[in-house]
Amino acid sequence: MKIILCLDDQNGMMFNHRRQSQDRALRQYIKEMTIDDKVWMNNYSRALYQDFSHAEVCEDFLYQAEHGDYCIVEDQKIAPLKDKIEKLIIFRWQKKYPADMKLDLNLESWNLIEQEEIEGSSHLILKQVYQ
Repeated sequence: MKIILCLDDQNGMMFNHRRQSQDRALRQYIKEMTIDDKVWMNNYSRALYQDFSHAEVCEDFLYQAEHGDYCIVEDQKIAPLKDKIEKLIIFRWQKKYPADMKLDLNLESWNLIEQEEIEGSSHLILKQVYQ
């Protein structure tokens, strides 16, 4: 599976029990990137990604996703499933927030294979792909 994450510069996933971003341009980018594939998410993420007609929604989505599927992860731990993960697609705000939930994987054991800046609604967002 391919994990999609939004992180701050300290790998924070959520701050004050809220998601990192609600950026419209980023949501559109993710939608276009995944349009021909299955995208898994939980109900928390579905509230933001309502226009993803190709979404599969369930609370144990990380265990349901198969090889090649995308998973939008905002509030889940993924380390227990590290052997199932093919790629990490990380979108960074290039800011630091007081995170109350952080990525539970050490990125040093992954290879950065792609990096580019994409245009967000209000600022540039750094896209990083790890394998």
